[in-house]
Amino acid sequence: RIQMAHAATRTPATAVQRGSATRHRRTGAPTRPRLGASSTTHTIKWRLSSAKRVAELDDEGLAWSVAQLRAEAYFEESTNRFKKSLERKYAQREEEALLAHLRLKPGAKCWDGSNVKVCLLVHGDQSNDDVIGALDVSLRDDWVYLDNVCVSEEARRRGVASALVRAAAEKAAGWGVHAVYAHVVKGNTPAEACYARLGFVDSNDEARHTVIARALPHLPPGARLIQADLPLS
Repeated sequence: RIQMAHAATRTPATAVQRGSATRHRRTGAPTRPRLGASSTTHTIKWRLSSAKRVAELDDEGLAWSVAQLRAEAYFEESTNRFKKSLERKYAQREEEALLAHLRLKPGAKCWDGSNVKVCLLVHGDQSNDDVIGALDVSLRDDWVYLDNVCVSEEARRRGVASALVRAAAEKAAGWGVHAVYAHVVKGNTPAEACYARLGFVDSNDEARHTVIARALPHLPPGARLIQADLPLS
């Protein structure tokens, strides 16, 4: 997930993956494309104007593309000999979770206790089927939490993560929320720099940290809770 993912529910390290991997829209085919092994590869030609292509995930066909991106980010630094198999299983679980959220009945709470959970994504220049960045924004009473931030390796350091976080902040403002929280792993320099530019600072709200830690039991060691007041700087 720039290497930019902050610690997420199940996304410890950061942000994202192999530039040659083509992520695919789900089309109802019985088999899933192999992660990191597509016969068709391309290089994203990112333009700053593309940062405007942040959209809300509302198409079940794109859930697999987002799930692939998350899986690649999660296992990016893994040296496990079964890495490909683990990525595929992880992506399948992520796809199921995304589809479950999309199919929630109005007013129903999400599995993690949030009132509303929305996945935002950024399309690449190739097509709207290509996902090069994503994050989850969750409404929890009077505050919002960001997690699962991920950006594909070929699109890092080009404003994708910033565009996603700003879009999430706009979503939060629309919900009438004034504070946004996230976790960042110490030493994840790109993520720390990105959040700092947007006005995030270390949070001293221990009560909030406890609430989040209970909802997200798999936060990696050393994850720092950060927060920003809206609007972002």
